[in-house]
Amino acid sequence: MTKKTNPFADFDMFKAWTDFDPSKAADQFTKMITDMNMPAFDVEALVDSQRKSAEALNEANQKVLDGVRSVAERQSEIMREAMEKSTAALETMGKAKTPQEAVEKNIEMARKSYDKAVKDMSELGDMITKVNSDAVAPINTRIKEGFVEAKSMTAAASK
Repeated sequence: MTKKTNPFADFDMFKAWTDFDPSKAADQFTKMITDMNMPAFDVEALVDSQRKSAEALNEANQKVLDGVRSVAERQSEIMREAMEKSTAALETMGKAKTPQEAVEKNIEMARKSYDKAVKDMSELGDMITKVNSDAVAPINTRIKEGFVEAKSMTAAASK
């Protein structure tokens, strides 16, 4: 029966690093790549492709930033409107002549507030959905273009 040994048991990490020569490693790497007969590729096309991807990402980020700004501005408007209506409602409540009239006005105010809140939340949801869609569009377009570019770079490199 053969004795199983751990091939790493006698490994000396310090000796491995003291024997390490970066120039030899670079030469070995270059030789390995050369031996693989890697096809040449168009570096300019690759750089151009990466530049276009960065531009698409920047465009998407700008759309997100603009969208967040729009949503925040609309939320501020909604809050301002709510504060104005609350102030007006309190004044109206104070003018009620009977407790029954006060309760009826309170119920009507609550119904209107609820309807307005649902409408405002729906509007904000639609705005956020549009921001997401607008932000993803340039990235999706760029990914599709990238696949076409990669295919053409591969085809050009194989010639």
